[in-house]
Amino acid sequence: MPLAPAERVRINALPEGFAYPDNGCDLAPSCLHCTLPTCRHDLPQGAQSLRVAQNRLAVARLHHQGLTVHQIAARLDLGWRSVFRYLKAIREGRVKLE
Repeated sequence: MPLAPAERVRINALPEGFAYPDNGCDLAPSCLHCTLPTCRHDLPQGAQSLRVAQNRLAVARLHHQGLTVHQIAARLDLGWRSVFRYLKAIREGRVKLE
């Protein structure tokens, strides 16, 4: 006699009553208290894509304030070529600044 749908157990189901540790990662001490909008492990390039997005936003803000490319690079500890790349991507509309 086959099992009813409610009686079936998924093979990959997590065991009941098991204490899963919430150790977080190097960006947050705990997953439940993380302030990131998306988990770094769910992103294609991980934490690097988060850093690039933050750098783009910072470059755009500083450039809008009138700083030169070399001043922005020094302030953000980036190479000036990276600053030019970010500005080009922003100017061409290939990235969203949110």
